[in-house]
Amino acid sequence: MGNMNRRFVLYVGLLALLPFAGGCTAKYRKALEQRDRELRSLREERDGLRAELDEAKAKERLFQQQIAAARSGAAPLEAAAPATGAVEERAKSIAGDLEGSGVETGVRDGRVVLTIPEGITFASGKASLSDRGKKTLRQVSDSLRRQGVQRIWVEGHTDNEPIKKSPFKSNRHLSLERAAAVTEYLHKDCGIAEGRIVVAGHGEFSPVADNSSTSGRARNRRVEIVLE
Repeated sequence: MGNMNRRFVLYVGLLALLPFAGGCTAKYRKALEQRDRELRSLREERDGLRAELDEAKAKERLFQQQIAAARSGAAPLEAAAPATGAVEERAKSIAGDLEGSGVETGVRDGRVVLTIPEGITFASGKASLSDRGKKTLRQVSDSLRRQGVQRIWVEGHTDNEPIKKSPFKSNRHLSLERAAAVTEYLHKDCGIAEGRIVVAGHGEFSPVADNSSTSGRARNRRVEIVLE
């Protein structure tokens, strides 16, 4: 009888603790949910700060490039262009150097323009050069060196699709960061003097194709190297 009574008392005690245990579990779950919300908020804040830092770095690089260009005393881009025949010959020569690279070579407003599609240089929404992009830029720099090009503009372009998953605040920000990445590689890895390069980010505002089609948007996502 004594053992039975003890078991009965223990059983009743456990039943009495069940509501308390359930209450603790509910409180613990709420605390975890609150912590998850706080972590999500902190992550969003961190991503926002990173985007602001990236934008600040891109602006700093742009200002440094512009200062270096001003100090170099080079003629502005609006200076008189060479004779059309000479420009076309240079474009043809560079096109021969870059045959098979995927780089398009043309003439616009009296200047040679090298167009590098996004598919060669960057992953979608990213501003880090791909291995293929680096290889292509080495080919470009070798050709520019053979041609004796003194000054270039590196210009980033995007389509008009709004930024969604990318950390960049806008298409202009993305285009500028991509142009800066190309510039940095041409300078640090290919030996082109930093003062000979001017950087620009057009965003979606200088399209070469209709953004209403997939193929048109793909053409608009590009980096152009304009030779002065």
